[in-house]
Amino acid sequence: MNKHSFLSKFLKKLSLLIDSLNFKNSKKFNFNQKKIFKLQSISAKRVLVTLFMLLILSFSYLSIPILYNKSQIQNEIKNQLLKRYDVNFIFSTDMKYNLFPWPNFKFENIKIVNDENIKIADIKNFKINLRMLNFFSPKNLEIKEVFLANAKFDIYQKDNSFFFDLLDNDFSKSEIKIVDSSIFFKNDEDEVLFINRIKQMEYFYDIKKSQNILNIKNEIFNIPYSLNVYNNKDKKKNIY
Repeated sequence: MNKHSFLSKFLKKLSLLIDSLNFKNSKKFNFNQKKIFKLQSISAKRVLVTLFMLLILSFSYLSIPILYNKSQIQNEIKNQLLKRYDVNFIFSTDMKYNLFPWPNFKFENIKIVNDENIKIADIKNFKINLRMLNFFSPKNLEIKEVFLANAKFDIYQKDNSFFFDLLDNDFSKSEIKIVDSSIFFKNDEDEVLFINRIKQMEYFYDIKKSQNILNIKNEIFNIPYSLNVYNNKDKKKNIY
């Protein structure tokens, strides 16, 4: 009987000891869980704050061109275009800077003049996409893509190679795309000989072939046609 009583007390004490240890471990586990949750919460907040700051900094950086003087930007873009493509663009005061979908300047009512300062094109919509390299100075702005839309070209005999001559320039840094436009081929008496409708003309540089390429999707006499023109290293043009 004494043995049974002793065993019963021992088991009871052992049970209390186990319960006590389980309670302590449970309390410690809950504390660790709360600590981990708190650390995770702090980390998540830091990530969100960091992302928010990066977003603000990026937006501020991309908005810098808004602060520049319009005439200074126009001169810089005009000089880049002249140097890169040997084309003289005359800008109006209609200019707007946009962040989306890509940082760009939009212009309206642009003109192109030839070497004799005679107008050969009126461009209703003109857009310049910028490379996002260095916006801290107007002189560091670099052209990525050039878009012309709703343009009217007046091409006379002395300028009839204008579009093919463009291929001799540097397209490794930027491309040109012309859409929804027209070419009026005229004689010296200013009479229209025929009209070429531009659906799409795209100038770009093929890195693999190391050559400039002109893709043409146009229409003449209501007949659509497509051409691919490229120049090789000797600047000899090929049409296919």
